[in-house]
Amino acid sequence: MADPAAELEPRHTVRQTVEELFSWLDADGDGQIDVVELQAGLQALGLGIDAEEARQLVAVLDRGGTGRFDLPTFRRFARGELPAFDTLRDPDAELRATFRVLDRDGDGYLSTEDVACAEDIDRSEAREIVAAADIDGDGRLSFREFRAAVTAPDLPDDGT
Repeated sequence: MADPAAELEPRHTVRQTVEELFSWLDADGDGQIDVVELQAGLQALGLGIDAEEARQLVAVLDRGGTGRFDLPTFRRFARGELPAFDTLRDPDAELRATFRVLDRDGDGYLSTEDVACAEDIDRSEAREIVAAADIDGDGRLSFREFRAAVTAPDLPDDGT
């Protein structure tokens, strides 16, 4: 992709800027933006967005069920006119931020070392914590596994 800053030069109107942004995001020029184009474009602009976040955004903007959205819809979105805009709030935003802090090496997983440092515990105890939450058995926790572990309802102790 070309340099987004160079292609999105300031214009006289917000409408022109929105149209330029749409054209730039519409990599294949078909007049529609899909999940892949949205994610790639926003990442190129320095906005950290993963595939799931891109899918959520497209789902809000996709009024016809096509998996894409057009310029008129993008304009309404830019003006804040879409009633579903509030659904874009990530209910896991705080949890994701915590996960990123705990993920000391930034590889997208929590290792035994990450957990040991975060909890100030020894490696054997950290290994037990990871093993208890490690759904796929790969020895580390993905965000999905982390979320499941920290949001699981507390189970009663034996005998209660």
